Formats: sequence, C-alpha cells, structure tokens
Amino acid sequence: MTVNYNLLVSNSSPWALFKLLVRWKGSIWKAVWLEYLVWLICFFIVSAIYRFALPDEQKKIFVHVSKYIDEKIRYVPMDFMLGFFVTIVVNRWGIIFQNIGILDNVSLMTAAHVNGKTVEARMIRRNIVRYCVLAQCIVFRDISMQVRKRFPTLDTVVVGRLMMPHEKERFESIDDKYAKHWMPFQWAISLANYARRKELVDSEIRIDTLINEIKTFRTQMATLRNYDWVPLPIMYPQLVVLAVHTYFFLALISRQFVDESNIIDLYFPIMSSLQFIFYIGWMKVAEGLLNPMGEDDDDFECNWLLDRNLRIGLTIVDEGYEITPDIIQDEFWGSVDLKPLYAVGSRAVQSLEGSTANVKLLPHNANEVEMFPLQDNDEVFDDRVPLDRSLNQRRVSIVHKMSNADRRNSSVDSSVSKFGNLRRRMSGFHLGSKPSSASLGDHHFNEKGAYHNDIHDDCISVEIAHPNDIHNIHSPKRIVFEDSNGESLKFDDSLKRAQDLHKRHKSEEMGSHHDITFATSHSVSNPHQVVSDTINEAEENDQVSRHSSIDVPRESRKAKEDDSEDEMDRKDTVIKRI
Repeated sequence: MTVNYNLLVSNSSPWALFKLLVRWKGSIWKAVWLEYLVWLICFFIVSAIYRFALPDEQKKIFVHVSKYIDEKIRYVPMDFMLGFFVTIVVNRWGIIFQNIGILDNVSLMTAAHVNGKTVEARMIRRNIVRYCVLAQCIVFRDISMQVRKRFPTLDTVVVGRLMMPHEKERFESIDDKYAKHWMPFQWAISLANYARRKELVDSEIRIDTLINEIKTFRTQMATLRNYDWVPLPIMYPQLVVLAVHTYFFLALISRQFVDESNIIDLYFPIMSSLQFIFYIGWMKVAEGLLNPMGEDDDDFECNWLLDRNLRIGLTIVDEGYEITPDIIQDEFWGSVDLKPLYAVGSRAVQSLEGSTANVKLLPHNANEVEMFPLQDNDEVFDDRVPLDRSLNQRRVSIVHKMSNADRRNSSVDSSVSKFGNLRRRMSGFHLGSKPSSASLGDHHFNEKGAYHNDIHDDCISVEIAHPNDIHNIHSPKRIVFEDSNGESLKFDDSLKRAQDLHKRHKSEEMGSHHDITFATSHSVSNPHQVVSDTINEAEENDQVSRHSSIDVPRESRKAKEDDSEDEMDRKDTVIKRI
C-alpha cells in the first residue's frame, strides 16, 4: 500500500522531516541498502589490495590511474541525466494517477438520472455501475501485477462476482485478437439507452449527461492502457542506469585514499558514501515511479480501488437512492452574524483579503479627494510641475470621504446617493446669489454668459437661480454643475432620472417654493439639447432623510404624491427657450 506520511509533516516543526528518516517502508534506506553494501565491500577490497598486495612500483601506477580517473570522471553528466529522467517519470506518474479511475461521478449520475424504485430500475442502475467496475478490472488485469495475481483467468473474475456466467459467455463469444475491455462499457451504455426507452430517464439531456460520464471513465481506462503500451524508450532508462553504475564503479578506484602527503588516512569513504546514497537514491525514485501499477511499497493499490468502486458505486445507486434527510431550518437560520463553533485547541483561519485591502493612503484629516483628467505623463509624475486645474475644469471631480457610520446608514442605491450628494452640495445657494453655470452639449457657458467650445462630453448646460430645482428638466444627457467658486459636481444620470427620483421624495418635502429661472444667451442647433417648454416647480427640503421611501410600491407613492400636491402651492415657472 502507498506509504502515507502526511500526518508527520502536518506542521513545519524542526523535527517534522527528521521523523521521516526513521521510516523503513518505502524509504531510501530500503531502496539502496543492498547496492550500497555491495559497493562498500568492493571499495574495501580494492583498498586492501592497494595497501597490502601491490608492490611499490605498482602502487605508483595505481596512484596515477586513480588521479586520472578522478579528474576525468566529471565528464559523466550525472546531474543533467538524472534530473531530466526523474522529471519525465514524475510527469508520467502524475498523469497515470489522474486517470486511475474513481467511479463516484458515474454512480451519482446514474442515481440522479435513472429514476424509479422498481426491481427493473434497481437492476439497471446496479448493472451500469458493475459493468464499469468490470471494465476497470479487465484493464487492470493487463497492466497491474497485483490484479493479475488476484484474477489470473476470467473464471476467477466470475467467482469474484464482478462478472456473471452468462456475461462471460457473451464476452468470449466475440473472437477478437485485441483486448475486449470496451465490451462492458458498451453494455453500460446500452442499459442507459434502454432506461431512456422505458422512460426511466426523463429527457435526452439527462441521458447525454450519464453517457458522457461513462465515456469519461472509459477514456481514463484507455489512457492507462496507452501509458502501459508505450513506456519511455528503453534506451533512456538503460543510459541512466549504465551511467550511474559506471560512475560508482570508477569511484572504487578514484576515491581511494592515495595521497601520502596528507597526514590523515581515511579508511572509510565518508563523502563517497553520501554521494552514492544521493545518486542511487535519485535513480531508485525514478525506478519506483516508472511503473506505479506494480508491487512496490509506493505503487497504487489497484485491488483496493476495485473493491472501493464496487462497494461505493452500488451503495450510491441502490441503498442511497433518494434517501435524503428531512428539510428543516438549519442552526444558523435568521442569524446575521454567523459564528460557527470550534473545538478546544483549534483556531480560525485568517480571512482572505488582498495584500493592499487595508492600506490607507489618505491622511486622517483629509475630507475629500480631488480627481483631474489625464495630462502629459511627464508632468503628471513630476512633483515639480503643478497640475493644470484650468484644463477642462468642468471635468474636475471632488470625491468626499464617507465615514463608517454614513456607510452603515446609507440604504439607497448609488444613483440616489449621487443625487442626494448633489442636492446637499448645492443647498447652500440662495435665491439671488451668483448663478451657477453648466455646459450644454458640446458648448460651454460660464456664469457671465461667455461661450466656449472646448467641452466634449455629452451634457446639458443651463444657468439656474436655485440649483435644487432641477427635477423638471427633461433630457437624456448627463448633467454637470459648477458653483460660483469654480467647484464642479457631476451627476452621471439622465435628468429624467433626476425628475423621477424627485417625485419619490416629494411626499416628505416641506417648505416654501422658489421660482426657477433658466437663462442662456446662445442657441444650439442640436434638438436633443433643447430644454423642455413646460416644467413643474417644487423645492426639496434640505433635511430630507436618506432613508426615504424610494422602494415604496407605485400605488403608495402615487397616493402620497397626490396628498402632497394638494398641500403645496403651485407657481408658474418662467423658462426661456435656448
């Protein structure tokens, strides 16, 4: 069985990895101990011959040979050859594991789409699952020695109750020299189509979903067969094995202690032993991963997988069919602040946030942010060059900082919030004050009536005596206001939208009325920029609550509007056509 050590490395303590060194099953010690012992015995034999059997003249020759081999042994590219080989083997191992075949999706789709509690419906569901497990067993018999030893013949598969006697006869009735692992899949798909004809499957979409799951499982089995059919070219493993063993065969001579000028005489090859364990262990890793369907400690448990798929698959489609708990209110029903429970010693994971989510760039005393249109890049990023606020000043935007309390109390949508901010910003103006200016279409008028043609946004421009009275302006354009101090406000919504919002607030408005006067000194040819001839006039109270009845049903709002209109004085509005 696959050696599982995840619990030992569940934390990054200093001793976590050292605990793995004492494991024997599947360890590097179990993989290299025999070859290392043989190499070490050969090393001591060569050392004894050099020290005690060779005469002085032959010792000198042995020293020259040892030094020569030690200098030239680096010509063997051990790191490159082993690294590339292990990389290819690990990639193959990952793909084989991904296609090992888990039958849960086929079982779940069978239970979901083949409906009915009759004996026939149960038999169809169970046989679809069993046929898929049978196909997996036939594939594993051809590629896994574990399964081959368990089921050496088809008669043993029948005894193992994965195949029935009449199914074995049908399986052997087709004389084909190629593998017939496709037959159980064909039986499963035929049963699915039979269930559709019997109306046990509701629709074509459901039968397609079920058949696609069976096809996906079949593709995984075909992938396993393909990887067993075409392994890595044999010359590559041969080359790696030959290079590694040749390297350490030459090391039996080149790593002997022959430097007589050194006062330390090492009889045991410490550094060569470490190199042997690392390189041979590296090769053993690739050797173990080269065929994970074998019988090594870390190979896949194919027999266990067959048993698991059969047991869970039949349970899902039969015993677990339409067995669900009663639907009742969960323990968190009606709770806004969910606080799940934790056992003693456990802890909650830190909430996932962006790395810059909590970065505050504005000082604490800053109340607003000023936004400008893009200018020359060199000037924008040069602190010595001040930003040109006169450049298309109408597009300068002031963004106000909103406190947390304001955010919690705000219950209106973004459009209403923009209109409310615009109304509150302009509520400080009084009748008789310096009229504000805005832009109309592609033309611009300031408070003095001066004409500019450098505005390119699609806007409406009028001069108003009271900025609050904009609710009766009809136009699909965007409105932008500038007060007498040159500050600009943008309201990215149509004036028709503003009028509708005003009508919703009208029921809560109180106070006297003011006349609105629109005046311009230039005419515009664009018919979409003409202000409506007749508008209704009303003034909004500055103290209107943000929690207004904008979500009240249409009938209730109409009734409130009628009551408010009876109480409010109606005045004629003087408007001048542009």
